[in-house]
Amino acid sequence: MEEGEIASLAILLFFVVHPLLLLADDGIMVVEVSRDGWARISEKEHLNNPEVELVTDHPEMVLVLDQDGAPLNYSQNGKFLYIESLGEVNITYYTPDLTYKEGIVWTLNISNRINRTIIVRLPEGHVFLGCSTPDFRMEGDSYVFNGSPLWISYVLSEEIPMREEGSSLPYLVFSIIAIILLVSALFAMRKKRMRRPLSHLEIRIIDLIGDKQLTLEDLYREIGDSVEVRRSIRRLISSGFIKKDGEKLVLTKQGRRIAGVS
Repeated sequence: MEEGEIASLAILLFFVVHPLLLLADDGIMVVEVSRDGWARISEKEHLNNPEVELVTDHPEMVLVLDQDGAPLNYSQNGKFLYIESLGEVNITYYTPDLTYKEGIVWTLNISNRINRTIIVRLPEGHVFLGCSTPDFRMEGDSYVFNGSPLWISYVLSEEIPMREEGSSLPYLVFSIIAIILLVSALFAMRKKRMRRPLSHLEIRIIDLIGDKQLTLEDLYREIGDSVEVRRSIRRLISSGFIKKDGEKLVLTKQGRRIAGVS
């Protein structure tokens, strides 16, 4: 390879990899939302455990780098990455799963329980409608939260209906107020129904039961008998994913949907 080609490659790698290393400091997750609802998630992790939980089951264009910007090998199982390295890593991926649209109202929803700073950057020209907590601050054009679960609703300014004749300002103000009231009412009800995300162990228990009927002893033989296993089974029963049929445990309709059985 010629010296000029090497220099060009080095410059290209600098501009591709270097921004990824700067997107998130330790303990910070950065979520950047595009106008079509796709989100880019960037986070820096200091791994003591090779398992990392993502905020979606279907991440795309996953890139895992070490602290020097070198790619790392990993495997994926649902929303979990298993990275073949410990220490500091930088993870970047894309997903459309965090946003949905009702009418002209977009909502970003992060249901995972994350105990660290989350920086959200919404599309340019958005109009903020509301969020799940008043405990946030603005830093430039970014919304800074102290953790999740959280949701934040907004509209894109070009999608707000305008009057063709006369002044559009009163109609615009009225539209925004109406949207805020509607969204507040919807999410007041939705927040009551918001569930804690299932843990990796709880999903494993649901998958083990599947379309079978298992006793507690059957489950203990498969995954062991521990306080966490017993606690997970109780949570699944109280949350309506599992029910007791005599001495046996079976999945409810909700649990069968998670397990993918009919």
